Amino acid sequence: MTPTPDPSKVPKSQRRDPSANELDYVNILNDSVEEGFEKLTVAQERTELALVQLTSQVRETNKTLDRVGGKLDKLGDRIDSMGDRIDGHLQVAQQQARNIEAQHASIAELTKLCTVLVSKAS
Repeated sequence: MTPTPDPSKVPKSQRRDPSANELDYVNILNDSVEEGFEKLTVAQERTELALVQLTSQVRETNKTLDRVGGKLDKLGDRIDSMGDRIDGHLQVAQQQARNIEAQHASIAELTKLCTVLVSKAS
């Protein structure tokens, strides 16, 4: 004999009508299982479609990140190059400052010499 489920745990839509025979009950359960299977199949198809879409979006995001990464690398190279050029300009400016100091010293010496010569000439 087939075990009978607890009637309080069976959904109302699946409860056995006391006047129905065993075959009707099996058919009702089979229909319910098929309906559930169809719902699961639809859910699986939707999930697979969502997965395909998500995979496509991830690929596009990766391509975008690769492009941005390449641009950042180029920008970094340009910044390094600019830094090197700025360092070169600073070295030239420092040398020019030393040259100006030397010229000021020479001018001061010439001024002293001129003062001595003018004082001797008078």
